Amino acid sequence: MQQHRRIGRERSYGVEDGAAASGFTLIEVLVAFAIVAVMLLALFEGTTRGLRAIERSERHARLLELAENHLAEVGTLLPVTPGRLSGREGDYEWETLIEPLAAPPGIDPATLAEQGFALYGVEVHVRGPEGAEEWLQSLRLAPAAP
Repeated sequence: MQQHRRIGRERSYGVEDGAAASGFTLIEVLVAFAIVAVMLLALFEGTTRGLRAIERSERHARLLELAENHLAEVGTLLPVTPGRLSGREGDYEWETLIEPLAAPPGIDPATLAEQGFALYGVEVHVRGPEGAEEWLQSLRLAPAAP
């Protein structure tokens, strides 16, 4: 077998016996660190946004839960009579308004009165500690006031 001989000088750049091919240069390491830092920053930002969205969702769910509970009380725990009720639960303020309504189109008001019923509108408003609000409205059919 014939061996080839190189003519000229090999450059070693201060590293001997081919060790230059086995390591990384300082610039390669710095670029790798920069890439990892950018990826970690993007991951951190996405996680932070996700946590904020979860907090907002939980606050909204709490507002809605309180409003639904107060709406469900009208006609069960509270009589359906015109008036305004309000209160506070922890950091949340609530208000319930009950008003008599005219009969909707298609329903004869005389028929309602004849059968001893009246139609009421019920509105519940809940305010959270950071200014978030939730409104719920419903209708209730209840015995007419004498």
